[in-house]
Amino acid sequence: MAKIIIPLKSKAYYNFFIALEDLNWKITVRWNDTTAAWAMDLEGISEPSIKVEGIRLVGGVDLLKPYAIKELGQMFIFDTEEKNEDPNFDDIGNRFILYYFDTTEESVTG
Repeated sequence: MAKIIIPLKSKAYYNFFIALEDLNWKITVRWNDTTAAWAMDLEGISEPSIKVEGIRLVGGVDLLKPYAIKELGQMFIFDTEEKNEDPNFDDIGNRFILYYFDTTEESVTG
């Protein structure tokens, strides 16, 4: 599988488990009222040494690139209305979709 949609919802705080690159991960998603922004924590279950907290869910950039996690590919928030905005509380998971591209997929950004 080269590309998957990671399901998100308009809930202030939740977590779930997902398999990416044949490894198990725990993802925690939370809304920050102060900054009016979504953030995500990524924790390796199969790779317990990997834990990244506070990944801000913004559109148009590879969310994982700053962390150089060699076990993972790329992750992007896409705005289905192509307005290049960041997700708000109500539209996450609907208008704004989180995509994961595995390490076998050609780079999305070139």
